[in-house]
Amino acid sequence: MKKLFKIGMAAVIGLTFVVSACKKETKVEDPAPASVDVPKQNKVLIMDITGTWCPPCGSYGIPGFNQAIRLLGAKVLPLSVHSGDVLSNTIGDAIKNYKNYTSGSVPRFCVSSTKIFDGAYPDSNVTANKVAGFVDTAYFKPVVANSSMTNFKIVDNMMTFDLNTKFFTDVTGELSVGVYIIEDHIISSQALATGGSKANQVHDHVLRGAATPTWGLPLNEGATMAKSGTVVTQKIEYPVLTGWVASNLHFGMIIWNKVGGTYYFVNAAEFKQP
Repeated sequence: MKKLFKIGMAAVIGLTFVVSACKKETKVEDPAPASVDVPKQNKVLIMDITGTWCPPCGSYGIPGFNQAIRLLGAKVLPLSVHSGDVLSNTIGDAIKNYKNYTSGSVPRFCVSSTKIFDGAYPDSNVTANKVAGFVDTAYFKPVVANSSMTNFKIVDNMMTFDLNTKFFTDVTGELSVGVYIIEDHIISSQALATGGSKANQVHDHVLRGAATPTWGLPLNEGATMAKSGTVVTQKIEYPVLTGWVASNLHFGMIIWNKVGGTYYFVNAAEFKQP
């Protein structure tokens, strides 16, 4: 890791990583110093772990998750993580099987660092209100750090962007930031609890993969303290993979803190293409 360079009141850490992904490379190169806008705000991760083969997911899980998203709005980053179907992938598998989120049930709902319940309620409002209770607790905590994405482009099916993370308080731990690729408006058959399936089910907020390793790229050296005011900028390239519709992609940025061997959610942000 390179030395710390001070720029005004902030600092920019230069990082260099090459990570193999689907026979392509994610490259993070030394950034040119620049001032960046990173909002001081919280956004809470909510996940519906689901499957197109799962009847309760189609009849109860998807409607409950959608109602939670409508209820909570900008407070949340929603991820629909698929299990054992055509929309599942290795990044989603690693997250859904992680010790904080795993169980034998599909659907199941997770908020921040915790699986909150298995199954879904027939009344979507009950599911949404239960999720909302956990979200409000996390949303109103002090802002530790946050991320933003700038200079986003897609040229010849290659996405490039700057990933900026700013710390608003001193924090220790092995800190990292992941960029998760999300796609809306995927049409795929969905099993229903009433029998049969819905052939043209619209699947939104689907986790398609990540432009970083599963648990992100490091933000500090080991477990050294990240100082308030520090800004880390990382340049990233990642391909638009076969089967993705580029115009339907948006991005979730999640900051994790690994403490005692366990990854804990810190904050999330979302970037939508202009």
